[in-house]
Amino acid sequence: MKIFHSRFEHVAIVAGLTTILCNGACSSSAAPKKTSAGGRSSAGGSSDGGPDAGGAEAVGGVTGAAGATGIGGTTAVGIADATGGTTVITPHTGPKMIGKSVVAGRNYSCATLEDGTARCWGDNNSGKLGNNSSAASSIPVSVGSLSQAKQLATGDTHSCALLADATVRCWGGNTYGQLGNGSVTASNSPVQVSNISTATSISSGDYYTCALTSGGAVFCWGNGSYGQLGNGSSNGSTSPVKVSNISNATGIGAGSYHNCAALSDGGVRCWGRNNHAQLGNGSTTDSSFPVTVANVSNATTVVAGTYYSCALLSTGSVQCWGFNAGLIGDGATNVAAQPAAVVNVSTAKAISSRGDHTCALLTSGSVICWGDNTYGQLGLGNQTNGLAPSPVSNINDALSVSAGLSHTCAALSDGEVQCWGFNQDGELGSGDTTDSSTPATVYGF
Repeated sequence: MKIFHSRFEHVAIVAGLTTILCNGACSSSAAPKKTSAGGRSSAGGSSDGGPDAGGAEAVGGVTGAAGATGIGGTTAVGIADATGGTTVITPHTGPKMIGKSVVAGRNYSCATLEDGTARCWGDNNSGKLGNNSSAASSIPVSVGSLSQAKQLATGDTHSCALLADATVRCWGGNTYGQLGNGSVTASNSPVQVSNISTATSISSGDYYTCALTSGGAVFCWGNGSYGQLGNGSSNGSTSPVKVSNISNATGIGAGSYHNCAALSDGGVRCWGRNNHAQLGNGSTTDSSFPVTVANVSNATTVVAGTYYSCALLSTGSVQCWGFNAGLIGDGATNVAAQPAAVVNVSTAKAISSRGDHTCALLTSGSVICWGDNTYGQLGLGNQTNGLAPSPVSNINDALSVSAGLSHTCAALSDGEVQCWGFNQDGELGSGDTTDSSTPATVYGF
């Protein structure tokens, strides 16, 4: 039997980083809730059921690789697996959850807890959940030996954590050296990244990771096939290499095969793959050196998706550039070789991009999203792609938002964490594997 304690009081997700703040005692009186479109069949053939007379909710799905999931009661969640064992999830009654992080990744999600440990859920290809296994899980599992984690980053088949001592640990697939430990041997538990001791933030692309250091320099490791390591080469590296000509970075955002950095002067530089003008310099030529993004002078945050990039400006507006099948949010579908303004956005205070969609948190507490909506990741209650931003259903008190590959998560002022979109690997953390086009509350913390 495994016991997972849960109750977020306050959680903030900012551009892929979630900070958890628990003000006052964490209450155990509220039961976990799930908001989803009722009556939809899950991958296992069962369907979401509404609350029964006793207040329980029956949800069909899987735990790990197999097993029916039944969620019921108001103070505990019992999940029977295929072997007859039971996983019990009870509300969190322990210490406050302070200053920790959550990130929505490629078909999985991870969170750090107040004691510096971490839990992950969803797809577990190459052991990226870090629990010494490769089995998927629709509820959080512990990342084996990790402690003192303060920020997480997720790639395609690997995960990384920034620790309190400014070092970095990574785990999962390592075909391209994305674990940064000088080898290409995969690990389903954390290993230390070589020669990083002053990191202040991290960001992961598909098969590589970058770290911003305290002096404003950036170091990257892993796949470098499109120059995304930024050191003037298209070779990969199994240990960190310094990005050329970057000494005043204040933030970094890694896309699938390109990278961007926000600079202290308000400018942005990008490097790596540029087949859809995602570097923002007016061309479609790849660059293994950072190039200046045109017409951006007051950026505070930069993020990157698959073939596009976005910057949050000090004015509260957002600019995006690159591939534009509705991904730019300017209401058009033409490629934007230079930054274009996202329409009807003037009060954004945080943005997050991954895959082919972007979301912004507004000062009002509402969340807007645009781009690909194949799996309901825009949170609109449908699967219609968005050429321009639209408000996420039933969210008006968010503290933050984080976009994964095909799912999204937001933190609310009442302490709940809700996710929506693709869920066939359990990345919504709701105890099932049914996609949801409206927000569903995460279980298992």
